[in-house]
Amino acid sequence: FPSHDIVPRIFEPIQTGTYLDEFVSYKKGFMPGINIMLTGDPGVGKSSNLMDILVNVKKNDPSKKVLYVSAEMNELDVKEFEQYYPGLEDIDFLYISNYVTDPDLNIQPYQALMSVLHKGWDMVVMDSLVEVQAMIQEDLGFSVKKGEKWMLDLMKTHNSGHNKTNSFTTFLCIQQMNKGGTYVG
Repeated sequence: FPSHDIVPRIFEPIQTGTYLDEFVSYKKGFMPGINIMLTGDPGVGKSSNLMDILVNVKKNDPSKKVLYVSAEMNELDVKEFEQYYPGLEDIDFLYISNYVTDPDLNIQPYQALMSVLHKGWDMVVMDSLVEVQAMIQEDLGFSVKKGEKWMLDLMKTHNSGHNKTNSFTTFLCIQQMNKGGTYVG
């Protein structure tokens, strides 16, 4: 990998304009092209905090493209969150479960995910990784192991800037825990 092929923007952090920037890297922000897994007990605010991060990224730099991929929430759920997070209405959402439950949509969840990610994003929240992966596995008839590999390969592709805008996508993924404290997936 010759050094002249390295794109300088890979070293420019995605900033929230909050104290979080100091915490996530010595460069003061989320680095492009990385994946971060967030875990926690049900109801501790994983989704809420990630929505807040996307709102702050967009507020700090309106040119940043951010996306929230939800396998569990729908438009009504997010509408309720808008009262707590001004600016959430400016965030793009992919409600991937709609592609499972709406018979009028003639596209599979994996196709919707691939199509939307191909547009190119600076930061993508995946809520939750295991739920999105389960939908993909169902679509494609994959085993858990093959579904996991498919998801990780997809993320790696976008981490590397292989999308329409050559964006080095950073993924923030929720890893679910059940009420017993065991990781799901």
